[in-house]
Amino acid sequence: MKKYKFVDVIIAFLIIILGMILFLAMASTEAKQDYFEGKVLENSDDYIIIRIDSSYEELISKLGETVKIEKKDVVKECDFSIFSSNESIRVLYSGINSKKHELEHIFAIYVLSEIQ
Repeated sequence: MKKYKFVDVIIAFLIIILGMILFLAMASTEAKQDYFEGKVLENSDDYIIIRIDSSYEELISKLGETVKIEKKDVVKECDFSIFSSNESIRVLYSGINSKKHELEHIFAIYVLSEIQ
């Protein structure tokens, strides 16, 4: 009888350890959400053109100094008319398509003064 209790404790311990390992593995592979800041150069009802802030050198090397984002590509519904020319904004995204030189999975665009 004692032998079975010992085995049950060992099995429970192993299940807990494996659960923790699985949880940590899943947490570390979650999509990372990146962002960059820049200034609005041009906007319309369907797209916005942003000059990426010079402090994002790595992003500029992949995309260029400006990026055009179409309204249909932004996950969170966004009214581009709220962004005035030369306004500082933050773009939340995940991933860069290096073949097309464009952002993937654009989550939202915010006026920088609203989030600071």
